[in-house]
Amino acid sequence: FLNNGYFAGKVGIGTESPLGELHVKNVSELYTDLNGSDAAVNFLDNNSDVWRIGIKASDNSFRFTQNSDSLSSDVRVTFANGGNVGIGTSTPSAKLEVSGSDTVKTAIHIENTSTGGHRWDIASIGSAVSGRVGNLQIRNDSDSLNIIEITGSGNVGIGTTSPSAKLHVNSSDATTVQRIQGATNSALEFYNSSTKTGAILVNSTQFLIAADNSNYLNINTGGSERMRITS
Repeated sequence: FLNNGYFAGKVGIGTESPLGELHVKNVSELYTDLNGSDAAVNFLDNNSDVWRIGIKASDNSFRFTQNSDSLSSDVRVTFANGGNVGIGTSTPSAKLEVSGSDTVKTAIHIENTSTGGHRWDIASIGSAVSGRVGNLQIRNDSDSLNIIEITGSGNVGIGTTSPSAKLHVNSSDATTVQRIQGATNSALEFYNSSTKTGAILVNSTQFLIAADNSNYLNINTGGSERMRITS
């Protein structure tokens, strides 16, 4: 056809019995070729909902958009040249990048639908959540429990969404808050910069509180020293 073409019935390519408006069968290569610009195909339903898929000429990426005229606007999924995949971005900088502008959170959901399974969220918190914007959250969404929250400055919270220390563990009930377990010895060591200053060690025969080198063990209450054990 030199200009516009029209077929009143079904069109078959590689078949004499097309099952739809366009039926392509046993064809090794199918091209949409527009030299110098994007090559794309639109899919339109009877509600005027449209998806556009094709190759973006400027960066050789393959994109899915919800825009009838463009592969640059309303981008939903991008397969970048080189293999990176972007959801919500047209320029993924990692093997999988998820981007969103939701002011509450941008999340990835991981769900196991078998008996007893749970739905988990891994989320970046948005600007609408006061005091928590920029935090990374791991959440048991099935039971509405915030399990771990990491602030932009590096504080880690377990059982709290506002950790005030490098590790902040909180429990609202009488359960065990923290457990340290080893094969033979369980130890919690303390360092001043790179120098070990003391440790708490437990094994089958002893509970040991130790001050290393020339450090002394000090017990304070009410802001005052009550007992000191020197080396």
